Amino acid sequence: MRLPHSIPARDLLLLPCISLLTLCALFIGSEVLARHFFFSYEKDSCIVSNPKIGYSFRPNCTSHIKLPEGPWITYSYNECGYRTRETCLRKPDNSIRIALLGSSASKGEYVDYDRTFAARTAAELTGKCHRPVEVQNLGRRACSPACTFHRIDKALALHPDILVMSISAYDLEIMQPAQVADRYRPVAATQTSQPGDNSGLVRRLQKMIKSSSSVVASEHFLFQDPATYLKMYLVYGDNADYLRQPLSAKWQQRLDDFSLILGEMAAKAHAANVPFYLVEVPSLAQASLLSLQIPPASVDAREFNRKLAQISEMHGVRFVDVLDNFQKTPGANTFYYMVDGHLDADGEALISRPLVDNLLATAPALTSCGAELETASTSKPAQGN
Repeated sequence: MRLPHSIPARDLLLLPCISLLTLCALFIGSEVLARHFFFSYEKDSCIVSNPKIGYSFRPNCTSHIKLPEGPWITYSYNECGYRTRETCLRKPDNSIRIALLGSSASKGEYVDYDRTFAARTAAELTGKCHRPVEVQNLGRRACSPACTFHRIDKALALHPDILVMSISAYDLEIMQPAQVADRYRPVAATQTSQPGDNSGLVRRLQKMIKSSSSVVASEHFLFQDPATYLKMYLVYGDNADYLRQPLSAKWQQRLDDFSLILGEMAAKAHAANVPFYLVEVPSLAQASLLSLQIPPASVDAREFNRKLAQISEMHGVRFVDVLDNFQKTPGANTFYYMVDGHLDADGEALISRPLVDNLLATAPALTSCGAELETASTSKPAQGN
């Protein structure tokens, strides 16, 4: 029997090198192509230091940003540094003013102003009430409830007719126990990464791969399948534990801390005779769960929402439930920037619709608009899920 010729020593070195170079060429090619379609510019030039809440926005400032998954967006801030077209200085006669508190979900991060749920709410209410309705938007990225607590006085100083606060699971996740204990002291803005996170070659490589345009592009399309997204999301322990049953001790403590803060904010709103509303902005994971016929065991898209409703009722705050609107809307799990996790313009509309209906039905300042809503609801045929 004739033995096969042995591979020359030179080829043992060349073949792996050629394979490696081929992989590098493919990665570089895909990266160049992905950067053409998924390029980004995320620096908001209007950000200024704020000794009380870490940072805020320069008054009368305009900036332009772009998320890899989205279009160019213009941020414009009024005299108070709020993302609102209307002046914050004097409330116009015969107008209704809503003050909106919260984090990036309130601000309408990466969404054109007119398509944010805040602007949509103002426009819809203006049309139904036949009088000007404005939303003074105090939302700011990474502003946990402890940070929002510091903004309640500014919101009430606007003499609003209605106070609305949005909340998400991420907002509670970034809230530190020390911030709650020291809530009467100034707090710094929560950072998305800590000093030293990028130390070491492995961490730098991980960050480079994760932030590469080709990886972002791949995840953008991959995560549109809710089962695939959830399979990867649920791997994260504490981050995803607000979906698991029963709630972990850590998440129950976060809810208890939020209850404490919301109660003190509600007391201020009640003292000013301003009705207070809380609306949860669902995460992509919640929307993905709601879109599945058979969700994974031991997870529930609605439990966190129910807990927030209970806390709201305890403090005399009206809770606006938007999850039904997400569940009955086909493809609602794709109304997000899939990698970033924020709602896109279509997703913002799923918040504004139930919010408008709830405000029209219950807000004293909008009682004159209620008859039109009732007529519309009785004449509209029922729709199934």
